[in-house]
Amino acid sequence: DHIPRGVVLPALNREKRWHFIPEPQLKSGSDLAAGARLGSVRETASIEHRIQLPPDRSGKLLELAPAGDYRLDDPIGRIRGADGQSHKLKLYHRWPVRNPRPYRRRDNSIVPLITGQRIMDTFFPLIKGGKAAVPGPFGAGKTVVQHQIARWSNADIVIFVGCGERGNELADVLETFP
Repeated sequence: DHIPRGVVLPALNREKRWHFIPEPQLKSGSDLAAGARLGSVRETASIEHRIQLPPDRSGKLLELAPAGDYRLDDPIGRIRGADGQSHKLKLYHRWPVRNPRPYRRRDNSIVPLITGQRIMDTFFPLIKGGKAAVPGPFGAGKTVVQHQIARWSNADIVIFVGCGERGNELADVLETFP
């Protein structure tokens, strides 16, 4: 089994309705820069998605939808771009995975990530928002270390990048989170 070349599968259900809350200070005629916050959608009690203007768009806001339930493909607003064209805004935008996301500035965190493992917190301190790698040979206990960090660290969200059977094992552990 494989995914053939060129297949596009939506990551999110296009029929589900999401409750959109627009930014209160935005009015028709507001100048918007790339990445401007248009509103928000709450996915769960702890995850709020900020709906932003795509990085390749800017211009004057022509209209913005009121608070309500919208599907991903429903237009939530329109802007007039620098080219004079009117562009529809949706709850999502597509971005090629190989193009890095733009940013204005990088925030350097100084808040430590307490992993709950004294040896790691002492000899290999991590910062919140930072990256860590756990290299080592087969059977060295890398997966156990990753389990412990993911399970007991003082983080709201843990992003684990792995492949193979070990990745599946960690995914099973993460499903048992409280």
